Amino acid sequence: MTIKYFYTSLTRISNLPEVSFSVEELPREEWETGDYVVGKVNPSRSGLSPIEQRDGRMVEVIEGDLVVGAFGKRYATLESVGEWQEIGDDLQMEALTAAGLFGKVTSGGATILSLTYT
Repeated sequence: MTIKYFYTSLTRISNLPEVSFSVEELPREEWETGDYVVGKVNPSRSGLSPIEQRDGRMVEVIEGDLVVGAFGKRYATLESVGEWQEIGDDLQMEALTAAGLFGKVTSGGATILSLTYT
């Protein structure tokens, strides 16, 4: 069975869709900013949530979809602020941007809709 991934726009500089790769859990001490991460979509506050694919097209992902993004930090004070270092022991992370920047929201505006991943 072929696994279908949604590759976010942050994967544009990679060749991930064209090569074979494995997904494995790494110990937290090996995580770094910029690491590519696969997240499985959990139910979000909004139900459906958009992500931006490599080609710039926006698509809605739903519970169970696998999304490839990258660990990072975001400091958009009028929207959402967060970073991957804030991900807890439960490994729940959020899409800080539709482009696939993954981390944990530490503060955000009331209009921000985020995806939660495991």
